[in-house]
Amino acid sequence: MQWKPEYFIGIKEIDDQHEDLIAQFSNVEKFVTARRNRGQTHYALVELAQVARRHFDFEEALMRLFGIPGAEKHKTDHEYFFIKMAEIEQHSLRASTDTEMIRFLHAWLRDHILAADRQDYAEFILGVAPVVKSKMPTSLPENAI
Repeated sequence: MQWKPEYFIGIKEIDDQHEDLIAQFSNVEKFVTARRNRGQTHYALVELAQVARRHFDFEEALMRLFGIPGAEKHKTDHEYFFIKMAEIEQHSLRASTDTEMIRFLHAWLRDHILAADRQDYAEFILGVAPVVKSKMPTSLPENAI
């Protein structure tokens, strides 16, 4: 999974965090597809969970700050992610992490950024606080797409 311009939601801090989250997921994906040892894969999964925890905590705080309706449902979506991550982490200790698990994570992250984050809070926040808008780069490096 690579960062793509379509992942921009328009809030700089969130966009930066999403980019970090996707980079960490790419590390996991790299270890799984290269069939690296289980220790390396497990460590990358733990790192992904830590990056996700910081990001989700920030999102949830932002939603509380702006009084976003539906914040509890968004938080429930985050909790579901961590339930699945815990299952994948545990599996990675006993056996190789398979591509089906990676497909789940890829789809969840993509859908969460493209749909849930935009609809649940970004549009609302950008409507009332344009000062937080990020500037979409006019051009991206070739390898970013």
